[in-house]
Amino acid sequence: MSFIKEFEHLRIPLQDIKLATNNFDDNNYISRGGFGKVYRGELIRFGKSVMVAVKCLDPTFGQGNTEFWNEIMMLSRYKHQNLVSLLGYCYEDGESILVYEYLSNKSLNMHLSSIHLSWIQRLKICIGAAKGLQYLHDPGMTMLRVLHRDIKSSNILLDDNWNAKISDFGLSRFVPANQEFIFTNPVGSFGYCDPAYVESGLLTKESDVYSFGVVLFEVLCGRLCVVDYNDNRRFLSKLAERCYKEKRLDTIVQGGLLEQMSKECLRTFSTIAYQCLHEDRTQRPTFGTILRELEIALRLQYQDQSAFPENDDFAPNTQWAHINETEQYLKDTSTAFRTPDDAAVRIQTAFREHLLRHKKVFYPRKKGARRFEHSLSIVKKGMKQQLKC
Repeated sequence: MSFIKEFEHLRIPLQDIKLATNNFDDNNYISRGGFGKVYRGELIRFGKSVMVAVKCLDPTFGQGNTEFWNEIMMLSRYKHQNLVSLLGYCYEDGESILVYEYLSNKSLNMHLSSIHLSWIQRLKICIGAAKGLQYLHDPGMTMLRVLHRDIKSSNILLDDNWNAKISDFGLSRFVPANQEFIFTNPVGSFGYCDPAYVESGLLTKESDVYSFGVVLFEVLCGRLCVVDYNDNRRFLSKLAERCYKEKRLDTIVQGGLLEQMSKECLRTFSTIAYQCLHEDRTQRPTFGTILRELEIALRLQYQDQSAFPENDDFAPNTQWAHINETEQYLKDTSTAFRTPDDAAVRIQTAFREHLLRHKKVFYPRKKGARRFEHSLSIVKKGMKQQLKC
């Protein structure tokens, strides 16, 4: 394996790892995943003590050297604040070990049903994960995109501040930017895997989008995507799709979360999650679109929780400065919509939210209503110009 030399700078002696984990003591055991056992450790790196997570390969779990080196290759080349950091590896005395930064809040799946994880925290976690996946899907200068192939809530790790980090790249694949798909044996996790990929063997970037849509509904409903009930398996994705179409999604939202949500936030979040699961993968959104919609959902939630002044008019010298941003804002928000009707509704909603989040304009009352309608006339004029393009 001549390519091992490329990663020599990441090699950590087995003796150091045993010392860090107290010889893989059970007291340092964290969990068992698809790769094998994971331990907590305290490793001395460059003269400093660092908390680490040590993942030991267990070939009996179906992953071997290919996945091991694939993970090292991916995480040594791709760096992002929303990807887990690989600190090193050990390939010695029959052991295959990966060493990562230690993330104290473990994985998202462990918190789905928690009443202590607020709706805003959940939104921020989804946004962070979407940022990481957008980075992987963006070819950039390499002209290669990374398809993860195993997006699920247990592969979204959380640090001390509940920032999301994508993990587990053993099954990931490089795909040239100018190539729409590759043929490969379907892999992934039950309940998260794109049905179109399973049926055809055609792996596309939209396969990751489907899996992420399942995660979004897990976050919303506070449960895992597959539940065994009376010897039958129930799939959250099918239930969520049906409830969304029947406009009764509120019946499956986790208890306690619904009271925290604004209606507009729930509508925006659930719509983008539903679009991710579209049967026709060409109709699924990109991670750029997903990220934008999730950020709008978060702002709508903040907007709903803000306290607005009870004044009857707008302050004359502050609110209208941002009206001049309308033309650029329309360009930013209207390009990704598929129909004029969709664009019209979203632009008006987003523009209202845009002004409100800057606290430059308040809900119209009495005299202020005329000025607010004037601002909307600017929106409509700009909107028509955009839709003609």
